[in-house]
Amino acid sequence: MAPNALHDSGHVVNPPKCYPGTRIAIIQTIIDWVAGSEGANRDKFFTWLAGAAGAGKSAIGRSVCERCKEEGTLLASFFFGSRDETRNHSRLFPATIAYQLCFISQGLRMAVSRAIEYDPFVFSRSLQTQLKLLIMDPLLANYGNEPQSTPCLIVVDGLDECSDEPTQQDILDALFSLATTPSAIRIRVLVCSCQESHIVTMFRANKISGLLFKILLDDEYSSKQDIELYLRDQFQ
Repeated sequence: MAPNALHDSGHVVNPPKCYPGTRIAIIQTIIDWVAGSEGANRDKFFTWLAGAAGAGKSAIGRSVCERCKEEGTLLASFFFGSRDETRNHSRLFPATIAYQLCFISQGLRMAVSRAIEYDPFVFSRSLQTQLKLLIMDPLLANYGNEPQSTPCLIVVDGLDECSDEPTQQDILDALFSLATTPSAIRIRVLVCSCQESHIVTMFRANKISGLLFKILLDDEYSSKQDIELYLRDQFQ
């Protein structure tokens, strides 16, 4: 797996995080969506947090991970990084997600272990197959009768920093298959990325667009008050 891709990895120097008291509206909007209480968006399985480079997407993603981990709703996270050879591709993506499942409960750890023992070459299969065998099947085995208590959020940050466009498409397709598997367990996926043209096209695809909740880091979520709060605190 890729330890550098975890939201709380100690290998990442000065990981971006939201300054206390900032980005509150955006973070709460995402938390409400994860809980299924965000009105018209409660049936959306994907949230795309989009914005320009340096807009704070990774900081928001890490803050959401920390909050959801505290509340018991975080399933796993993967933070891509274009300059890190362990996390600028998708080869370690399924294994890293499965690794995090093993710390949620003993039952999930046993289910993931059984899947690997049954098929030692599972990590050479397609992304869709790996996520089904290592994520959805263990979740159904452990939470099938109590879906309300299921950790459900997968955070994928920096999709545009993955190595190539076809791989990015494969990741979205795999996550779409995972989120739409017919079951009482509903996986929710938060994807953070820049608005590159090919990624916009991917999210506009008919199979995803109807399940998509988009948050654009623009004037709707003004950062002026956050900047003022930060500056006042630092000067004090």
